[in-house]
Amino acid sequence: MKKPRIDILCEYDALDLGEAIKEGSKIVHACGHNIIATTGVGAGIAMKHILEKYNLPGEIRVVGTPAEEGGGGKIIMQKAGVFDDTDAMILLHPTSGKSKIAGRCKTSISYDVSYHGVPAHAGNHRHKGINAHDAAVICYTSVGLLRYQTTDDVQLFVHFTDVGKESGVIPSIAKLQVQVKSFNPNSVQMMAPKVKNCIEAGALATGCKVDIKEKIGYLGRIYNHTFEKYLRANFELLGEPLKDGMVDDNGGEDFGNLMRKVPGIMPYPSLIPEKRVALHTTDYLKLVTTPRARYVVGLGSKVMADTVVDLLLNPSIIEEAKKEMQACEKGAREAGHDVTSISLKGKEIQFCRGCLSCLKTGACIIKDDVPEIMEQVRNAEVLVFATPIYFFEMSGQMKTLLDRLNPLYESDYAFRDVYMLATAAEAEPTTFDKAYSGLEGWVDCFEKASLKGVVAGKGISGSKEALEHPDVLKEAYELGKNL
Repeated sequence: MKKPRIDILCEYDALDLGEAIKEGSKIVHACGHNIIATTGVGAGIAMKHILEKYNLPGEIRVVGTPAEEGGGGKIIMQKAGVFDDTDAMILLHPTSGKSKIAGRCKTSISYDVSYHGVPAHAGNHRHKGINAHDAAVICYTSVGLLRYQTTDDVQLFVHFTDVGKESGVIPSIAKLQVQVKSFNPNSVQMMAPKVKNCIEAGALATGCKVDIKEKIGYLGRIYNHTFEKYLRANFELLGEPLKDGMVDDNGGEDFGNLMRKVPGIMPYPSLIPEKRVALHTTDYLKLVTTPRARYVVGLGSKVMADTVVDLLLNPSIIEEAKKEMQACEKGAREAGHDVTSISLKGKEIQFCRGCLSCLKTGACIIKDDVPEIMEQVRNAEVLVFATPIYFFEMSGQMKTLLDRLNPLYESDYAFRDVYMLATAAEAEPTTFDKAYSGLEGWVDCFEKASLKGVVAGKGISGSKEALEHPDVLKEAYELGKNL
């Protein structure tokens, strides 16, 4: 087994200075980057002395990573090959409330939107103007209404960035940012076209021109329970109480992108254990220079160094962590799930008779292949329905099967997440809408389940043609990876 290389990451960053100036306060370190960088350096200094004194095998690097707050510095460094030979990494972030070990955070995508109208005098010639503010308001309202049609894990945000300063004039410019966030990357991808429709609706309704710049955000962190076990033990040895488990949060950061290639862990020691204080505020800024903050620098340096020593002394921990990371990133079958594929071709699936006997007995009176299929559907944790598109709808076999699954309605079904794969010869934007809506209607009848994602294969008219569309196959594989 080769000697491991372990990276201790140091974010040298700050909140956007322009925003801080606009708000009239110097909140540039109200995320605690001064502590993040200092603890990383402290752990690196400790490891230098430990390596020299005990001649431990392996290589330790202290790696400075800029632009986490905007720009994705770690992602740029990753693409440049900085972490190609790294076996494990650790990064600290201070928090408030009880100390914790970070679990997941959210994947995001955002859109910078600019509406361009036509200025005109608001009193005498308003009929000649095209109001960019109206377009922005329509977008804002549409996204707001869309929140009622999202799954619980999805968050939608709209922020106005520029509405001009004209008075008495039909406004010709309006800018805003729209963001989609979720723990599930597929949920983000599923919501993205709906959000773009809301953006385009503002332009369509008002006659404005619209510029949309899509910005792919950070991938959320993933769990690594292998590293968690050792990090938790080291916190306990140093007498620091921790929250149970790996704690999810609603933020986002570029460490998540790295964690999909290199196993990593993130301790969150608390600057004020007795209460929660919001990040990026003046109240949080007051915490980063207190005596407790100085204590956290020492605590964080020690707990990171202790964990790195564990990995150096027992490299098999790293190998185990890599396997866990790979399991999170591979397809559903490769991740160890039990996958059953059911083809409806050749199955006897009779039409539902509408007798509703199943609501009394919990079983269908029709004797065909459906009861066996139904039992597999009932016990599955994730469902993926695949269908060709015929006359802009799902196949008749699938629709008939969905009707026949009515006995599941009041049963103790296991499935929670539902996905759709579909192919069609047509490539119009609305080709898949009716099929998607039909499956969505079925899923909506099961209150514990939700439709999480869709892969749409356009321009595919036969089964063999799918092999000629590697982009669609890759998208389907990526969906499987994140189940």
